[in-house]
Amino acid sequence: MSTQSKVESLIQQSNVKSNTLFEKIGEVPNFPFDDFSNLIRGIRSRQASLRRHSLSTETTIFYAVADRNEKLFYLVGKILFWGAIPFGLTLGILVSWWLLFVASLVCLFGKKIVSDTYDKSIFRSAMGSERIFCFLYHHSQISVELTQDKSVHYYKGT
Repeated sequence: MSTQSKVESLIQQSNVKSNTLFEKIGEVPNFPFDDFSNLIRGIRSRQASLRRHSLSTETTIFYAVADRNEKLFYLVGKILFWGAIPFGLTLGILVSWWLLFVASLVCLFGKKIVSDTYDKSIFRSAMGSERIFCFLYHHSQISVELTQDKSVHYYKGT
């Protein structure tokens, strides 16, 4: 199943919950760009930048927009993040308490892998399709910052 069709499925689920999404960027109130091609040109010319808006990660959204390699890196990061805790405690008790320090570093490394992979996947998908951009914007996964006045535009809901 393609990324577009996975996102369309998520959009249909959102619309069923009476949370109607925008079809085009021009429909978003107070958005600084009138169409998707202008937004892409603005980002490429550094007049604007795409930012992550939410600190939380949405696994359902990630698996809809991620490619195979991103899903693999995400899984490795999750394993390192969650596996380091029990493994480190066990080795810390059985071998040396210094291994608790190593386990903490592995845990932080796993968290960084998860975060970086999630962000790259979200940004790549948002830049590839107006429909996906509108979906991610509406679900507060991304925001747009204008370089000139440092204003940040994000979905505020209705």
